[in-house]
Amino acid sequence: MKDEGYLSLNSSVASWWKYDPSVKCRCYSHLFIHLGNSVLIDPIKPPDPKLWKQLIDQGQLTLIILTSGNHQRQALEIQKEFNLPIACTVGAIKDLKITPQVVLDQQTRIHGLEVIPIHGAGPGEICLFSKEHQTIFIGDFIVNLPDRKLELLPEKYCQD
Repeated sequence: MKDEGYLSLNSSVASWWKYDPSVKCRCYSHLFIHLGNSVLIDPIKPPDPKLWKQLIDQGQLTLIILTSGNHQRQALEIQKEFNLPIACTVGAIKDLKITPQVVLDQQTRIHGLEVIPIHGAGPGEICLFSKEHQTIFIGDFIVNLPDRKLELLPEKYCQD
């Protein structure tokens, strides 16, 4: 298994990942660009500083979105570096060590993304969908663990 990687899906979507031994799996982060504004989703900085610079230079960094309460990752560090608001659902807040500036429960769309709650999954879990780009960002509700097939999040991590 490759410990880190990067994939540019199109001119509006990029994904990268890094293995995190504390959770024993890859952690994914995404960049979504809509109308020249960049949104970071579940952010981690890629190990390669040149790649990070390339990613953040693609559009005006506007927002950090966390898809669940356990996806804080490097959001606080990146927020401070770029003075960005952090967004998540009310259900995610209690598991975070930060206070979001944007609560997504009152919004159905933000920066070209439809916010879709995934009830019963992880704390405050959402997915984000862009019809225009035919792209969906899913936190942990669907996982692809090493040596396993694509599957739903194991029950022990779900709320219901």
